[in-house]
Amino acid sequence: MLETTLRLAFSLGTFGAMTAWEYALPRRELSATRRRRWPANLGLALLNAILLRFLSGGLVVSAAALAASRGMGLTHWMALPVWAGWMVTIVGLDFAVYFQHVLFHAVAVLWRVHRVHHADLGFDATTGVRFHPIEMVASAAVKASVVVLLGGIGWAVVVFEILLNASSLFNHGNVFIRPDLDRWLRWLIVTPDMHRIHHSSRVAETNSNFGFSFSWWDRLCGTYRAEPALGQLGLQIGLAEYREPLNLGQLLLLPFRGSAGPYTLGGNGSEAPRRIEPRDLGDRLSLPDAPTVLDVRGPDELSGPLGRLEGAVSIPIEDLPARLEELAAFRGRLLVPV
Repeated sequence: MLETTLRLAFSLGTFGAMTAWEYALPRRELSATRRRRWPANLGLALLNAILLRFLSGGLVVSAAALAASRGMGLTHWMALPVWAGWMVTIVGLDFAVYFQHVLFHAVAVLWRVHRVHHADLGFDATTGVRFHPIEMVASAAVKASVVVLLGGIGWAVVVFEILLNASSLFNHGNVFIRPDLDRWLRWLIVTPDMHRIHHSSRVAETNSNFGFSFSWWDRLCGTYRAEPALGQLGLQIGLAEYREPLNLGQLLLLPFRGSAGPYTLGGNGSEAPRRIEPRDLGDRLSLPDAPTVLDVRGPDELSGPLGRLEGAVSIPIEDLPARLEELAAFRGRLLVPV
């Protein structure tokens, strides 16, 4: 009960502080207003709070109590001192959350659930509580399992959960931080400017900056990106296939609708967005009715799994506004942006 009260108090306090900061010193103008987004975002937060309380209330902390009572996990096997047990618990859980986040992007069935978070057309503190209930329950189960493996210290788990909630509200904040201060903060924590890149509609940028609390995992694992191609004020927030705000009911049903791979758009605008697997793209380019592939990746992104695409129209996204006339020759054909 005390753990729940502390988490709620810190969450509400952080949310209030971030909301006030957003009003006083916003980083960007929101592309979708609070009135259109907040009911769904806060509705999900309330639903998750109720659901987790009844289905898995105290699961992660209970896992720590179980590990302690049975001498399970790293901290008990190695008889670590209390301070080391706290460090192992907090740092180990933070890496587990980072790795879980990467998996939710890499595995199609998990991405179906996680895209509820990314379909938000704005980026503010409420985005930090916008998660599908399935993801919240799955995350609680993952953290509980990690706590048992680590032999997590009970109160360290409570502190981590408070830190995670506060970090999510902070790093999704639409708040201005001086660039020089932001650069220093990024060596330790995930700042809003760092995490905002992760909410870009560009796939290459979405698949970067996965950290929630500590920023070093992205640097160590090679998923760190310093700046978006179009700058902090120019990047488009959200998913390219969802450009209208979704209500609470639509968000709850989103994992069960549509596809989960890269999307294509009909050249005449009459087709609904659909998806094509990257491995199939090369084969389709050799067909007589081959689609027009618009490769907007920068030079530093061409060394990835997709590599260079023969026959694709290559225009880096930052050059696209000035070179749109080059696409006129392909009008009416299926367009596949990469």
